[in-house]
Amino acid sequence: MHVTRIPLSGLRTSDKTMRFESLPVDLIADIFGELDIKSLITTSMVSKRLRDIVSDPSLNLWRRPILRVLRSGNYESSLRNLSVRSTVPRQNWVEILSLASPSFLLYEATLPNLTSEEWEECFKRRFLPGWRRWKKDGTWKKAYLKLVFC
Repeated sequence: MHVTRIPLSGLRTSDKTMRFESLPVDLIADIFGELDIKSLITTSMVSKRLRDIVSDPSLNLWRRPILRVLRSGNYESSLRNLSVRSTVPRQNWVEILSLASPSFLLYEATLPNLTSEEWEECFKRRFLPGWRRWKKDGTWKKAYLKLVFC
């Protein structure tokens, strides 16, 4: 197979430079998935296009960095207040509330405002099925926090 190369000197200046933001979304998503949480937060502030990509729930670029931190057991300070960031899709909080240590959840993390269904999902992922009786007449959030505190 013969590949023809076009010398860059024959191109206009605008054709020689390719902006990072003009790359395909899938490629940007793969690159951003390797960032740590703090870098992802910073990246979301660079431009509207990057903010849209970072906050897209279907791409969920936050999942890999969050899981890396949770599995390491050494929680970054940026994970503590992640719930106040509008760029973080809510489904990541189900993962965090299911996997994080109780002491982190109770004493360090700012808990998100989740729907009753999301709290129920957190409860189901973290606790045994027989523990559902703890809910009784309260909310899923109360039952979840009661069991985490025990």
